[in-house]
Amino acid sequence: MNSTLQAFASLSALLPYLDELHAKAEQLDVPSPVTDVLRDLLKNLNEPQSYSRAIRPHSIIDVLSHPEPGKRSPLFSSREHQDAQELFQLVSELVKKEAAAVDTERMHERGLGAVLELTADEGEERLEVVKLAQRAVFDGLTANRRSCFECGYTEAVMHFSFDSWQLPLPRTTACRLEECLAEYTKLEVLTDCICRRCSMSATLTRLTEDVERLAADPTPSNSRKRTLREARKLKGRVEIALKEGRVEEEIKGLKVTRVFSRASTKQAMIARPPRVLALHLNRSLAYGAYASKNPARVAFTELLDLSPYTTGATLSTRPDAPISSPSPSNPTPPVLYRLVAVVCHYGTHQFGHYVAFRRKPPIKPPRVERVDETGEIRFVGEGSRVGRGWLRISDDNVSEVGVETALAEGSGAFMLYYERVLLPEDDATKTGCGRILRSTRAGRSGNGVGCASGSEGSETSSGESRGTSVTSVEELDAPRPTEDVKEASDALPSGREPRMVEAL
Repeated sequence: MNSTLQAFASLSALLPYLDELHAKAEQLDVPSPVTDVLRDLLKNLNEPQSYSRAIRPHSIIDVLSHPEPGKRSPLFSSREHQDAQELFQLVSELVKKEAAAVDTERMHERGLGAVLELTADEGEERLEVVKLAQRAVFDGLTANRRSCFECGYTEAVMHFSFDSWQLPLPRTTACRLEECLAEYTKLEVLTDCICRRCSMSATLTRLTEDVERLAADPTPSNSRKRTLREARKLKGRVEIALKEGRVEEEIKGLKVTRVFSRASTKQAMIARPPRVLALHLNRSLAYGAYASKNPARVAFTELLDLSPYTTGATLSTRPDAPISSPSPSNPTPPVLYRLVAVVCHYGTHQFGHYVAFRRKPPIKPPRVERVDETGEIRFVGEGSRVGRGWLRISDDNVSEVGVETALAEGSGAFMLYYERVLLPEDDATKTGCGRILRSTRAGRSGNGVGCASGSEGSETSSGESRGTSVTSVEELDAPRPTEDVKEASDALPSGREPRMVEAL
């Protein structure tokens, strides 16, 4: 629990969203226990304190243990090893569920007549409230396409929401994060998919044979005449559907002959990037009934350009081409993310310990100020601080480190949290960011990616944090009667000390 909550506390977009959701729920008198408790806890994790004291976060455990009256979450129903990704999924789903309840109550309060009478400006403003559940910070959209090589038919591109991506790691000793993303979004060849157009073509062939067979009868009975009329009618409808490209439409009374394509492709790419990109590095390896942990070392960077894995303005329907790809005349603008937290797991597949690396408070949105002459991307309000600016949190042990220490945790990295970078409006800075990211993809060395917020060098600091206090909540790996939570303060005013925080 500690590692996941610390990662949440490092996200600059999450707390404002929870504040907005809390305010709307309070206004409409909609219960939102998870939002309220999580909001208060994240504030406590980031606010400096003047003295050491203990808190016991019974509330967050209670609301997550009993998401509905009379039901208990299986994540907390045993004292076995808990999974950080499962906890993330539980919190994300419960918050979205409460946001959906607020949206529903808002619509009920207004009524249909009030919605129809809205002016254009009011409609846009209120539409944002209605879509509160769809504006969750972790939510994005993927575009999914499936095409048949044999007939060239491409199904309608479907869009699905996601709040995290599970990236299976290859069975190798080392890999790069970009390779995992490329593997996840690559064209995949399938041999067991049903093609709608091939099926409709086979159905037309069958109906044609039926019509010819029935028409050849010199003395047909009334029932055969009726069957012949129906077959001709269905045959005509199928011909029109194939000619006009409406093969997905259902035809009443038609039994479609299913045909499996011997070669088809499918692909998924990001259509709407989320504000926070949560990546789960799936390290599970299955050998029949036995499961083990994949120890592959994953090299990841502080800055991540998601544009190679996102769709552009135009989508391709060719079975042998990606859904979307940049053109020389219209290059894809960078979709830039910055690393804000890393959750690491040490141990085996059955048990172990979680450690969190996160940015040190105060938390600010990652906003690019400029690209300097050396090719480094400068962020607003940040400078280059080797060995500082990040926190390593393991139970009640909190120490300040640099981003280079977090980037070196390739073998233990379990979940990566990236936050969308706010680019300036001027085209020169955007072009500079894109040029830097393309050059780092072409030939990356080391852990840095041209970011001037502490990614240089390899020097680390193991001293306790002395700037802004951070509470650490002990993991639920092996729940104990009392879980310790420590908050370390960095550079507090004279007479102010870090506080110790304990949790049940």
